[in-house]
Amino acid sequence: DFADRFDQMGAENLQDHYALDLDFHTFLMGITQNQRLIRVHREIMIHTQRLSRHAVKPGAVQVEQDRPEHLAIITALLAGDPPRARQALISHINQSLVTALRALRGIVTDEQSSAD
Repeated sequence: DFADRFDQMGAENLQDHYALDLDFHTFLMGITQNQRLIRVHREIMIHTQRLSRHAVKPGAVQVEQDRPEHLAIITALLAGDPPRARQALISHINQSLVTALRALRGIVTDEQSSAD
C-alpha cells in the first residue's frame, strides 16, 4: 500500500507528501513494538513539524528524493532483508538530516539578511 501511495505521489503537493511521510514513519515505528522508540519518534515528529512550518521553502523538502528512499526501505522490508532495510533506513535518516540542516541554514541566512 505505501509503495503504491509513494509511486502515485506528485512532488507538487507538499501537504499530501507530509501526511504520507508521517503515516509511513509512524507505521515503521509501530511495527517495532518498541514503546520507547515510538515515544521518541512522536517527540521528534512534533519538533520536525514545528521546524517545517517555519523553515520550508521551495527546494527545502526534496519530495523526489524521498520517494526512492522510502521505496528502498519498503522493498527491503517486503523482501525480508534486514541488512538492506537497515542500510536503506540509515541512508534515509542521513539524507533527512542533511535536508533539515540546509533548511536551518536558510532560516539563519534569511534572518541575518532581514536584520541588515
